[in-house]
Amino acid sequence: MSFNHHNLPSDPPTISVVIPTHNRETLLEETLARLFSYEPGNPAFEVIVVNDGDSFSRPLAGLEGCRVVQNIGRGAASARNLGASLAKSPLLLFLDDDMLLSDGGLRRHLQIHAEFPGIALSGIWQYNPEVELMLGTSCFGRYKLMNDYRTM
Repeated sequence: MSFNHHNLPSDPPTISVVIPTHNRETLLEETLARLFSYEPGNPAFEVIVVNDGDSFSRPLAGLEGCRVVQNIGRGAASARNLGASLAKSPLLLFLDDDMLLSDGGLRRHLQIHAEFPGIALSGIWQYNPEVELMLGTSCFGRYKLMNDYRTM
């Protein structure tokens, strides 16, 4: 799997995407594949992957387009804070390693911020299909699937 990194910034990015991860390499690759698969015309963006788990067991597709930092064993909140502190853009988009951003999600995110400066925004995304199946096996998971942000 390879990615077209035509939107990676040489100047400060328009938006910084922060993705914490913990020992979920395959899910992370799918999240990165979706993020880097968008058509030309997307805003310049950077991706910061904060690895809170063990070292990656193999080279991961898509990581060559990201800044990867280690934050071993400190948890997702700490990983997000570290990623935010390293971001080159004041505008941040947080994704988890099992979230798939909707088509045009970056562009739409920026359009809404331009229209309503200073707001906090939750975008439309979906779970990786493997994660959705797993969530469907528990009461809490089914509740989460029915009431998560993507239904807003």
